[in-house]
Parts: sequence; C-alpha cells; structure tokens
Amino acid sequence: MTGKRVLVTIQPSQGDNNQPIPDFLLDFLRESPRDVFFIFRCHPNDQLGPEYCRRRLSELPAEVYKIDDGRSNLYDRLMMVTHHITAFSSCGYEADAFGVPTLLFGFDARAIYKDEIDEGLFSWTAGSSRDLALWLDKGNSGKSMVDSEYIISSLENTAAILRRAEFGKFEYYAINDH
Repeated sequence: MTGKRVLVTIQPSQGDNNQPIPDFLLDFLRESPRDVFFIFRCHPNDQLGPEYCRRRLSELPAEVYKIDDGRSNLYDRLMMVTHHITAFSSCGYEADAFGVPTLLFGFDARAIYKDEIDEGLFSWTAGSSRDLALWLDKGNSGKSMVDSEYIISSLENTAAILRRAEFGKFEYYAINDH
C-alpha cells in the first residue's frame, strides 16, 4: 500500500468527546485524495466501538478506510502507518516512539496535552478538515521527540520476558502437580 496511512485510535465517548469519530474526519474522507488510507482502531475495552464505526463510516467508500476492533497489536499497526490521530489517547507517546507523528483533536486534548502540544511533540486541531490536510502534507521527520524511553525494546528484554514466562509456567505446573 502506497501513500499516507493514518491510524485513528478511537476513544470512547466522554467529556467533550461525544462523537468518537468527529465530523471533520468524515469531511476529509469524503474529499480526500485516494492516496490516503485510514485505519480506525477501536479502544480494546470498547465492545460497542466496531458497530459504532460501521454506522458512522457507512456512507464512505470502503476503499478509503478499515475498521480494527482493537484486538490487533498496536505496535504492529504503528509500524505500518505514516500518521496517527486521536482525541486524547496516550497512544501518541507510542506513535512518537515509532517515529509516527500524532494529531490530537478537540479541547479535551488541548487541556490534557498542553505542554506536549506547545513543545511540538503533538500537533493539535480544534477539528477542521483543512487543518488535517495541512498536517498530512507537512510530512514526517521520523525523529522521536520523547526524551525518556517510553518503550523499551531489545532482544535482551524479550529474552528476559520469555524466561520469566517459562519460569512462571514451570512454577504453575509444579504447584498443581502436588
């Protein structure tokens, strides 16, 4: 797949975020060039999310989006996209660690992430398809702006986790065998 690939991590309705997929995203998708593809990823704990997405996106051409029910691995998704959008999910930090820029929308996000927006870690819009188009056209430097390591990934850490998992299984079986 070529072009821009946008992951939208959806937050369930709360606060000022009463429409998890806001109108400006729908407006953009109605007008968008066909080189932009959106993946709408439901919150993993939101069982109503997939049905909401199907209803909300039903009038759009199926070739411009995909619905992810939230069971996919977030890191796998971040490795396959060029941009990330959310109301106020902390997934923006993971996106940054993967070199994927985040656009936050809505006034809740502006209040929650004021410092990060002011420092340039995240971009922000009140909710306009024009802002979205300009943000997508800016490009992606691919450089992480997070000073501290938010995600630790290494072969050593993976091996240590696997050893703990194996040890845990061994303990479990040993306890139940007696």
